[in-house]
Amino acid sequence: MGGKEASRGFLYQGFASVLEALTDKDNWDKIYIEFPTSNDKVDIALGKADKITKSIQVKSTINTFSKSDVKLWLCDLIADIDTFEYELCLIGQCEKAAITFINSIGKFYSNTLDKMAIASLNGFA
Repeated sequence: MGGKEASRGFLYQGFASVLEALTDKDNWDKIYIEFPTSNDKVDIALGKADKITKSIQVKSTINTFSKSDVKLWLCDLIADIDTFEYELCLIGQCEKAAITFINSIGKFYSNTLDKMAIASLNGFA
């Protein structure tokens, strides 16, 4: 990644931090940018009472996000830190399979899985 892409990434992380601060203000008392972890996957961390309550990774691209990339980034983020909530903030377009996968995660948590969601989540723990 070159300087131009890195600068854009830091800018997007800043936007994501501000949005998170405005929309989730009751669930944190500290916000960290580039929170240090062993695998360096946490771009933004929210803390409350000296515990990390949410970890966020921000990704942006001019290309499209693939389902395999989304799965990999989620797995990497979850493996990097133990917290109550994880978020992958995608800035850009997603392939149809990636959109189905993302929506399937929502269906899993709302207990409204259908055949398409089950198939999309197959092999993802």
